[in-house]
Amino acid sequence: MSQDRDSRFVVAWASGPRDEPLAANVVATTRRRTQGQVGIPYGSDGWEPSAETYRDPEPSGIWPGWDYLRPTQGLRLTQAVKRRTRRRLERVAVCAIIGEQVAFPHTVHRERLNGSLRDHLSCLTRKPHAFAKESETWDALFSLALFEPNWLRFHIALRIPLPEPRDARRYHQRTPAMALGLTDHQWSWQEFLLYRLGHDPRDRRWRSGWPTPFSHVRLFRRRPVIWLITSNPRGGPRRPPAFACFLAWERLDHDTLPKVWHVYLQPVLEGAQREVQQAEKRLATLRAQGGPGLTQADQEYQQAAARQQELADLADRLKRLLQSHRLEVQSRSRWVVEKVNEIVAQGYRPCRDYGVRVNLEPLKQAGILPVEAAWVKD
Repeated sequence: MSQDRDSRFVVAWASGPRDEPLAANVVATTRRRTQGQVGIPYGSDGWEPSAETYRDPEPSGIWPGWDYLRPTQGLRLTQAVKRRTRRRLERVAVCAIIGEQVAFPHTVHRERLNGSLRDHLSCLTRKPHAFAKESETWDALFSLALFEPNWLRFHIALRIPLPEPRDARRYHQRTPAMALGLTDHQWSWQEFLLYRLGHDPRDRRWRSGWPTPFSHVRLFRRRPVIWLITSNPRGGPRRPPAFACFLAWERLDHDTLPKVWHVYLQPVLEGAQREVQQAEKRLATLRAQGGPGLTQADQEYQQAAARQQELADLADRLKRLLQSHRLEVQSRSRWVVEKVNEIVAQGYRPCRDYGVRVNLEPLKQAGILPVEAAWVKD
């Protein structure tokens, strides 16, 4: 993992056997994302492949198809090696490997981030039920876990005192991405899913749009880790859904859908029923009086009734999904067919050990996911 010390921004990371190719991958990604800046000081632990990789010259192209190796200018590398005796830390030896010693070479920030990631990712705990069976799934989960501290979460060490208190706040909170100047605001998960590749994240014009969370299906090899429950699967910008919510794959359990139904959907449905009653009374009053605004009142009533019906249909689909039933699954794998019917035999009971493909199939057939969910298949 490569992390900028001043901003706490994770620049690059790689997972796999701890050998020289792993270090070369991180170093190459760091050089590419820092645009080859000269004089960047590095601090690391006592891992030998990291020192050899940083010392290697980097290729620089003169003509297309031609590269020559040149030494990295102004490179400095300092290692902080911890000496332990029976898991007890005895001392920390700081050694300048390349160039002069870095001012603060200790890896405390990365160690703190590692501890935070172990709390957020169940794949990193001992004997988990949510272990990653494929490298693509692991890369997707780890990328999302690193996106949160980089773009979503304020860091207390990055806040700036305000000249005068504003709305009872004395500090201007910043994320690592804001500290680096990559954006001018705190991002959200919705903005991450709506973001269009190839545009400046500081441009707020691209923050609006229609949520298509399954657009990241191709990125994550047809195994999305964020699902959208929607009352209008075929909706678009001109027809937004009456109800929509996101589900995180790593948080999915047997209480998720009942909670969506009773805690989130039911209050919205009750509010829609009250709106229909109020619109109906207003329409009846205008018809009796014969005053202006009758057409507009009738349109408001039709819209309220359609919204109520859409929410009621979603509630019925969730109710049927939570009841015992059997599904006809189109799959080349007999195992997938068996496991899908196993988790719906007593109502929808997801099991993360069976993977995204199995657990998403009942929701697809229930019609509560966008049409892009059809991409998730064998």
